[in-house]
Amino acid sequence: MNVEQKQRLAAEVMRAFAENKQGKVGPFVLGRTNNNLKKAQGKINGEDVLIVEQNPHKNSWCAKLANQGYPCAWVFKNGKYFSFLIIINGKLKIFSADRARKEVTKLLAG
Repeated sequence: MNVEQKQRLAAEVMRAFAENKQGKVGPFVLGRTNNNLKKAQGKINGEDVLIVEQNPHKNSWCAKLANQGYPCAWVFKNGKYFSFLIIINGKLKIFSADRARKEVTKLLAG
């Protein structure tokens, strides 16, 4: 799966989260975590991938964004933080996990 296909798939998962869909999106099975957060779990290119919506009850910069109405989620690859997904002005933005806070803050500052 190439980068563009992964981006389209991420957008489909975020749309499914927004619409509270059940079932599958591409290689992902949609469901809920133990904390009742939306999740999508599957394999891409043989690697385990988990997408989990941001927990709005956490005390973090990204939870604040979720509480401000920004749909956002974390992508885990093989059990490790990989990237951050956020929808801003109707468009999906994808950031590497290690640069997400800095890049999102910069983008929202204008």
